[in-house]
Amino acid sequence: MHASNDISKAAQAQRARRAIEAEEKIESERSRVQKSERLRRPKVPPIEIVDEGQPVPVEDDEPSVVEDEAVTSAL
Repeated sequence: MHASNDISKAAQAQRARRAIEAEEKIESERSRVQKSERLRRPKVPPIEIVDEGQPVPVEDDEPSVVEDEAVTSAL
């Protein structure tokens, strides 16, 4: 009875170790995938190239003064 008890404990320990290893493998795969997604996704949103003379849509309600500054500095 003693020997079989030891065997089942060893088997349990091995199963637990395998489960932990499987869990770690899944975690590393998941973090690897997240890392590659982060690398693919640019941090800065892509800049839209607008033809000169076209009105640029401003998202906030405040009027844009950037164009006026550019005109006065060019004069």
